[in-house]
Amino acid sequence: DGDGAAASWYGGTDCDDDDATVVPGASDAPYDGIDADCAGDDDFDADGDGAAIEGAGGADCDDTDASIFPGATETAGDGVDSDCDGTDPDPTSCTDCDGDGVSAPTDCDDTDAGTYPGAPDAPYDGADSDCAGDDDYDQDADGFRARAHGGSDCDDTSADRNPGIVTDACGGGDEDCDGAVDDDCDLDTGTDDTGGDTSDTDTGDTSDTGTDTGDSGGQDTATDTGDSAPADEALTDPDEIARGKRGCTSVPDGRPVGALVLLAAALATRRRRA
Repeated sequence: DGDGAAASWYGGTDCDDDDATVVPGASDAPYDGIDADCAGDDDFDADGDGAAIEGAGGADCDDTDASIFPGATETAGDGVDSDCDGTDPDPTSCTDCDGDGVSAPTDCDDTDAGTYPGAPDAPYDGADSDCAGDDDYDQDADGFRARAHGGSDCDDTSADRNPGIVTDACGGGDEDCDGAVDDDCDLDTGTDDTGGDTSDTDTGDTSDTGTDTGDSGGQDTATDTGDSAPADEALTDPDEIARGKRGCTSVPDGRPVGALVLLAAALATRRRRA
């Protein structure tokens, strides 16, 4: 037919190679029974909703609107016969007006088939699609709306991050949404101190004066368990002198043992002469 498209039976796309007005991309007037654009669709279904127009074997009461066809969801009281049953239900008298399987008052919006208890509820669209009665702008349900929607919650996907958090702990980010990350990290909370606290049991302080289990510095005020010589022990005692001869070099007050030995010997000699 010289329309520039090869016949479909020859590997082309022209569904009628005997008619030059029939070719892919051509204007296709509805209801003439001719698939002028070779799209393969129903020429009596102008809106493409799957239902042919009334009078041409179908029951579509409005073939210019794809949302109107037999079996479509009916919105009560909108003035449109969406399901082509000849009526528009009265929202004050119908049962399950929107046909979603749930009737009012359980259905919080019986004019919308997409709204009913248990329905998917996308956040931030302003619609309580699941009839839960919650805030559509508080996705994590922590009591604070998302910043992007006029609230103060800096992370509306986590209930552990909001302006109501008291302590912004170490390693968790900005939990209290004040703009500062881990700003309470230097607070002493117990046994993992890095220094400064004197009221708890520390495992690694360098300046704690409490009961220490592993400090590397600071002042130790605990009771010393190391031995020292009794204060009232006689330095001239033979056992003490013998101990010095075995290698002791000093006594706790720092004086050399050798000098004490000589002093003890001198005192013993003086006693014998006396």
